[in-house]
Amino acid sequence: MSSVPYGSFRYPGIEGVVSARYTRSLGIQPGVATVTIAPLQPDDKPIARYGDMEWSYGRIRHVMKDCAVDDISQSTSGPTLWTVYILDGRWKWQMGEISGEYNYKREGSGDIEFRSRKNCRELAKLLVEAMGYTDAKMYDIDLMPDNRYTHVKWDVDIPAVKLQELCNKLGFKIAYQFDGSLSIVEPGVGEALPDNGTLVSPQYSVDAVPQPRSYIFTAAPTQWEVDIPLRPVGMDIDNMVRSIQNLSYRVYPKDLMVKGYEWTATQPQSIVIPSENSTGRKYTKEQHEHVKSLAKSTLFRWYKVDLEKFASAKWSEANGFDGLPGLKNDEERKVGDNTGKDKDEDAETEFSLVNLEQILPLIPTLVRERETSLFDKKLETPEVIRAYVWGKYYKGSGGSVNTSHNVECLSLLSNPSSDPENNEALKYNRGFSVDETTGIVKLSDPAWINASSVRTKVKEVPDIVAFDSEEEKDEKIKILPAMLWIRCTINFRHKDSMRYWRHLVSRDGDRYSPAPPMFILRDDIEAGYYRKVPAGAGPQPKPDEEAQYKPTNNNTEDLTWDNIKHVEDVANYYLDQKEKEFAINTPATASYASFVDVRLDGAINQVSFSITAGRESTCVVSRNTEHDLEQLSYQEKVKVAEDAAWARELIRFQARQSRRKQRDKR
Repeated sequence: MSSVPYGSFRYPGIEGVVSARYTRSLGIQPGVATVTIAPLQPDDKPIARYGDMEWSYGRIRHVMKDCAVDDISQSTSGPTLWTVYILDGRWKWQMGEISGEYNYKREGSGDIEFRSRKNCRELAKLLVEAMGYTDAKMYDIDLMPDNRYTHVKWDVDIPAVKLQELCNKLGFKIAYQFDGSLSIVEPGVGEALPDNGTLVSPQYSVDAVPQPRSYIFTAAPTQWEVDIPLRPVGMDIDNMVRSIQNLSYRVYPKDLMVKGYEWTATQPQSIVIPSENSTGRKYTKEQHEHVKSLAKSTLFRWYKVDLEKFASAKWSEANGFDGLPGLKNDEERKVGDNTGKDKDEDAETEFSLVNLEQILPLIPTLVRERETSLFDKKLETPEVIRAYVWGKYYKGSGGSVNTSHNVECLSLLSNPSSDPENNEALKYNRGFSVDETTGIVKLSDPAWINASSVRTKVKEVPDIVAFDSEEEKDEKIKILPAMLWIRCTINFRHKDSMRYWRHLVSRDGDRYSPAPPMFILRDDIEAGYYRKVPAGAGPQPKPDEEAQYKPTNNNTEDLTWDNIKHVEDVANYYLDQKEKEFAINTPATASYASFVDVRLDGAINQVSFSITAGRESTCVVSRNTEHDLEQLSYQEKVKVAEDAAWARELIRFQARQSRRKQRDKR
């Protein structure tokens, strides 16, 4: 009868092993081998601080390189024994550094800066190389998607911690193998429990993980490219911004913009303001100078969002708010009370625009710049399409805008050439700035209309002041405020809670679960809409197949373009990963009367070796569960790493605050 082999353990400087036990689990925290030995004698070779740990049983031999002794303790009762705690090679993962920022958005844009673009597999490669894995044979990151992009910002961070964060976001885990190699694995996917003839006691059960009622992918605030009408405003003597007809220094009909402005070809030479306000009260000399300065710097230069006109304008006709696509989507309405239940009461006001803050700050770029594919590596960085001002205004001698375009012909549907994308003459071609937080557009030069060009259109004249008759109105007015719009991008916020409107994609979970929905937030993915007015009649060119933005319903005659399919493709990927975390699986743990040669993967979560002198050695393997209750679970280890990262950020913040205070004192 052949003798039963016993397992053995070796480590430089360790002799007289009484027992040894080691558990290898998923994650970045090092596994700990607990080795009990007889005390070393003065003449014995000391235990090495670093070395290779070897576990063997018969023909099975595993050598784990670059391990480290963490602690040595001595028993206080019974026979004097030493316990040596040895960390596997992952102790090195708690060190190192990586810095960089990738997949960040261009300023004022929703598109990724081309030079910073790296897909998730490329990000993972940067991280594993920073962890010391320079040989591609020693790591397997093929499961990481090469068509997903997520924003990361690393600043002297630990590479392994950031790799775990990336894996958690994508629904993967990290496996450390006996040979020191690293693998990215998918939870629940892997080998079955091994059956090598030494299986002693398999144990199976059903792991019914508590689930939410539904999963809801939540994108960044939805963006709409719109044309917002502007109204003329000015700064009053009390430093309040008011409509031009409500300014205290407004002029009278007899002087209306005739004595007040003397024109050159492009702008007023001077502005003459009456020496008394609209109520007849005389200004002091200082007040008069101040009023003249205010008028010169703001009249016909400052135009503000006309909320009332914008709220009533139709999306289908003029890029207005009424009928914004995607706003009244049933799925989006579910986010109202965060329960996943429909919120139908007060349905009309749920989507109403009643105050300017609901669309501020204005986003000074356009959605349409993102028609190009995010994944075409041959593309140079697309030029950012900035917001612009357009409409009807005097361009100086020979300018045609005022004579060839009246208000009635500015309908984008009835006259496609009146869309500024198809008619450059409509764009304001001088400098301007946008106060994104107040909705005020500040022009570098005054913009106005020569009233003579609309002499027969007195109904178009804004009610700046009162007139006794239409005839007097027609006679007195020489110039008018420009008729302007700003084409920009907005988000929309609910009128009461001021929460941002976001595109949601939901998926059923456990319909009987009392738990609320689980929300998966991705603030770097946003839905976007814009209207594309054809430049002329006839068939329109089809968009690039790889383009992110396409006509709604894939109909090139549809004026609304969006990227909903792209957003929902991304959403379904993350919903798939989240479902796998909560999938019902069959956990199993098996004990073996020998060591077994098994790798960690998405299903094999833990492997333990145990040796006791003079007894048979054992091995325990767990599938879709963890058997070693003395160790933290995978979820607990992740939480510890997150807390450590948070504490590290807190220390950095406190250090910055301390330095700032020191500078302030100096």
